[in-house]
Amino acid sequence: MTAAEEFWKFQMLGESDGLDNLGGLRWHLVGCLAVTTVILFLWIFQGIKVSGKLVYITVILPYILILAFLIRGCLLPGSAEGIYYYIYPKFDKLADPKVWIHSCSYALLSLGIAMGCIITMSSHNRKDNNCFRDAIRICLIDTLSNVFFGFAFFCIVGHVAFQRGVTVEAFQSSGLDLAFIVYPEVISALPLPQLWSVMTFLILMSLTIDSMAPGVEIVVAALEDIFPRLKKRRWLIIGAVLLSLFPIGLIYISQFFESGRWLLMVTYAPSTDIPHD
Repeated sequence: MTAAEEFWKFQMLGESDGLDNLGGLRWHLVGCLAVTTVILFLWIFQGIKVSGKLVYITVILPYILILAFLIRGCLLPGSAEGIYYYIYPKFDKLADPKVWIHSCSYALLSLGIAMGCIITMSSHNRKDNNCFRDAIRICLIDTLSNVFFGFAFFCIVGHVAFQRGVTVEAFQSSGLDLAFIVYPEVISALPLPQLWSVMTFLILMSLTIDSMAPGVEIVVAALEDIFPRLKKRRWLIIGAVLLSLFPIGLIYISQFFESGRWLLMVTYAPSTDIPHD
């Protein structure tokens, strides 16, 4: 276990010892959730004209950061093995239904299909907008972006596997936590790692807000359609929605949930055998 993974699992998340132990709230994460809720309120309250312009910044900056990670990651030992594992095709996996299930679920989540986000956001377009052209562009940009991020990601995975003395195929970590475990490895190898750490945190937070805003906007738009008189007090609707979501979000930052989440990841992830000290 690397230092980054140890810090993330035990210091940051503080997982409980099992599902039978409720544990407690991680109060530093409660504070982060509160700050994120306030920023999300200000983000949505400004309206689509302001938030639409801010998205250009919050979307372009991650590409620049990932490009820096890719360049630096390729210079680290073991990165070639990670990239080779990423691009080497295994056609026998196409016969495995789990591969198709994971691929389809990832595509649905990545594009936000059937969640209402696309319909709600597209309602702000002009009436003569070419939706068919936009749909093709979004699918192409999403696919190419995932391929690009994959190169940056697996070159770092190859380096971490090299440090652990295991193969890339036997890499144990999986799931959403990889962004908080693997990327610190390459950040520590960059010049001025403290600056890159702050930039990474700000970009990840902006991406999170970009992802949360459409979901909240769906509920706000629905309430405005049901109660047209409340459109003049839009801030009241946004505040009510976010305040109702805040207590629900507390379960996601408890020690009990972290323990259950790791159990689900171990249950559904492919089993791997890795030597431990």
